[in-house]
Amino acid sequence: MNNSSMMSEDFPLPGLATFILLTVSLFGFLLNIYLMTKFILRKGRWSGFQKLCLVKTIPNIIVCASFLFWVVPLSLIRSSQVARLPNVIIGQIAGVGAYIMGPLIQLCMSINRCLVLYFPFKQSLVDKKSLTTLAVAIAVIIAFTYTVLGIQGI
Repeated sequence: MNNSSMMSEDFPLPGLATFILLTVSLFGFLLNIYLMTKFILRKGRWSGFQKLCLVKTIPNIIVCASFLFWVVPLSLIRSSQVARLPNVIIGQIAGVGAYIMGPLIQLCMSINRCLVLYFPFKQSLVDKKSLTTLAVAIAVIIAFTYTVLGIQGI
């Protein structure tokens, strides 16, 4: 008995799992596209936290899109023969890039909220918007570096 037939026999509900993947990834993808659009079209001055929220939608969209447009179709066709190169590229972009960038941005959001809560009246000597932009740039560089290093190992 080969691996693909063993997997489908051992797992009793592959259709249900694929449906759950489709539902969650579609909902997450559409919600994050909506949020990104609302943040971009927002009028007025942006706070550092709003900028972080906008940037956080990017890794969320990447992760949801990788499941929606890669994992769900592969689950539907139930193919065990997937070309290595596209699989590695999708895995690196979604797995490393987005899963590294997402928590880094989340950490920046937590630090931002902590500073606002514990030092509400303290005026910073450093421009907060520049600091937010710098934090986002560092997170993007780290995520990009991990992604490229992983793809080079093909």
